Amino acid sequence: MLKKIAIVVGHRKSKRGAYGSGGLTEYEYNSIFARTLVAKINNETNAVAEIFYRQDERGYRRNMKELHKRIDAWGATDSVELHFNGFSNPKVKGHEVLYYSKRGKRSAKILNDSLEKRIVNTRDRGIKRAKTKKDNGYWFLRYGKSVCVLSEPFFAAEQKYFMHKSNGYNNLLNAYTEWAVKLSLL
Repeated sequence: MLKKIAIVVGHRKSKRGAYGSGGLTEYEYNSIFARTLVAKINNETNAVAEIFYRQDERGYRRNMKELHKRIDAWGATDSVELHFNGFSNPKVKGHEVLYYSKRGKRSAKILNDSLEKRIVNTRDRGIKRAKTKKDNGYWFLRYGKSVCVLSEPFFAAEQKYFMHKSNGYNNLLNAYTEWAVKLSLL
């Protein structure tokens, strides 16, 4: 079965998320990263990837429903929402992947293991289940037909190590691509 992976840029133009040490917001950074990632997945794997953005409308829950309507109409089998952790203490490092469903847990583990393997000098904060609407990413992870995960591969203070064309950036690309390859084998 052909895997169709929705790469969702976290946040939106009007609410861009946290600022990183590289000078970019989550929205700006992940917009650039998503374009490179989609090209890499489409060129190097048996999966097909497409970028999706949130609409600039009010209401997070309503926004997530609309986003998933577009993702479902495209026929995504899997989705990942790209973020980075907004906490900017330079002493705090690490990555984590969030999920909601049982199938999401499997996907989250695969992505988290790929991040752990590829990103050096970081802490594995593990996979975490979004259980209630108060948890980060709950509405993204809960809606839609595709298997959804939300990734926070680094903290805002670490962004400078993950800027475009750096080793950290390339390692991130390779981690997500490895995830896509492993998904295509399921």
